[in-house]
Amino acid sequence: MPSPSAVAPEIGALPDAGGPAVWEVPRRAPNVDGHAPGDLPADRRRVAAALHHRFMWR
Repeated sequence: MPSPSAVAPEIGALPDAGGPAVWEVPRRAPNVDGHAPGDLPADRRRVAAALHHRFMWR
């Protein structure tokens, strides 16, 4: 059976080609502010908690 990268070379690097797969995204890639997703600074986390507390129980 031929390897997938030999059958469809336009797909890019597949796991059998020795490189990372195209669809594998780094798990903690930094966003625009340089913070990883889900890793907000403490002040933004406090604001989010206050807003959640304020509007959750209306």
